[in-house]
Amino acid sequence: MNKYVFIFLILLFNHPNITWAETIRLTSGEWPPFTSEYSLKHNGLMSRIVTEAFAMQGILVEYGYFPWKRSLRLAREGKWDGSVGWAIERPDLAEDFYLSHPINSVPKALFSLKKASVLWDSMEDLRGKKIGVTDGYFYGDMFEQAKQSGVFYVQSVIRDEHNVSKLLGGRFDAFAMELDTGLFLIHKILTPKQADSIIYHPKLLVETFHSVIFSKKLKKSPYFMNAFNLGLKQLKESSKYDQYFEESRQGLYFIVE
Repeated sequence: MNKYVFIFLILLFNHPNITWAETIRLTSGEWPPFTSEYSLKHNGLMSRIVTEAFAMQGILVEYGYFPWKRSLRLAREGKWDGSVGWAIERPDLAEDFYLSHPINSVPKALFSLKKASVLWDSMEDLRGKKIGVTDGYFYGDMFEQAKQSGVFYVQSVIRDEHNVSKLLGGRFDAFAMELDTGLFLIHKILTPKQADSIIYHPKLLVETFHSVIFSKKLKKSPYFMNAFNLGLKQLKESSKYDQYFEESRQGLYFIVE
């Protein structure tokens, strides 16, 4: 069965009273737990929110999964209607796209072991600590300034998973990561006992906001954006929006093979 037909049947079952007026085509990529073509139920947390918000307006979503650079290009050129999961703070988007209201925030936090928890209120509280980071990631101006000033020591890896394993091995005091990504990996790659040994500090390093972007080359983009914003508002006013986040953070979107 074609995967888009399968998605349609699921949505039809969940929304039996909706008349599907049309379909919007959105690019996406691999970014667990937010978006994924095969590894997550509902294609991930962010995809589920986008799909449900459009469904409330009678619009079916068709996703195309590509490397992120290509996803952006296909949407920018108007070959697809738009794309999911882009940070509103990016200055290069506004010229070519209409930006929806934020789908969700993406907070970044410090994770540490329970038995040696790292508590902080200011960067000075981290003086002398060893902090794991992932190459190419940004953790906020405050963190970057403290890193450049030598307040703490940084150990860099190329994959988020390596930070989780190195923390368990006692290689550093804490690692910085997107909160939802960190929780996803902890539950995915560790045993329940190991996962329970790691905590995150509730004070955030930085928080970004992500949206659906709609190509300015297409005449229907303002219509789709307004429809999505209305559906998102309705979803946030229901209990489902918070429910989806809680389910994701509990690891309930994993596909067990």
